Amino acid sequence: LLYFVHQINIVSFRCQEPDDLVEVQSLSWDPIINWVNKHYQIKPVITDSMTSLAKLSPLDKEKLTRYFNSYNIWGLTGIKSCVENLKSVYLTLAMLDGFCSVAKAVELSQIEMLFQVNRWGDVPSYHDVENADLNARVSAALFLALLSHYRHDIKIKTSIK
Repeated sequence: LLYFVHQINIVSFRCQEPDDLVEVQSLSWDPIINWVNKHYQIKPVITDSMTSLAKLSPLDKEKLTRYFNSYNIWGLTGIKSCVENLKSVYLTLAMLDGFCSVAKAVELSQIEMLFQVNRWGDVPSYHDVENADLNARVSAALFLALLSHYRHDIKIKTSIK
């Protein structure tokens, strides 16, 4: 999972142009970055370069590793699926901890596509189907992660004779 923090964490990679897309990315993704910084005490690195990776410090990697280690294999499977579909560890963390909904995380993961749709128009029967499919995949993966991490006490009932 830490591989995805460096390689495909879309909220860490920003465009340099056009200016209105840069502004949309900042307004949309900065609250997630600020929340991750405050909630996990890690400093997400943001870059607008195609040649440099947004690398975390060793201490921040350790914090995330400890967090992910608190999940069992099923939870990690759900988390990995969320990360792969959203292309962001930070959006996944925000969903897991209730900072944002699945619908909001999916929207934030598609900022560039939504920007293009607003500019050039929607492709009928494509963008809406893709969005519904992505929402379904992320919802199912989040459900698996949350369900596998849920702890409760089971009381065994004794039969009454």
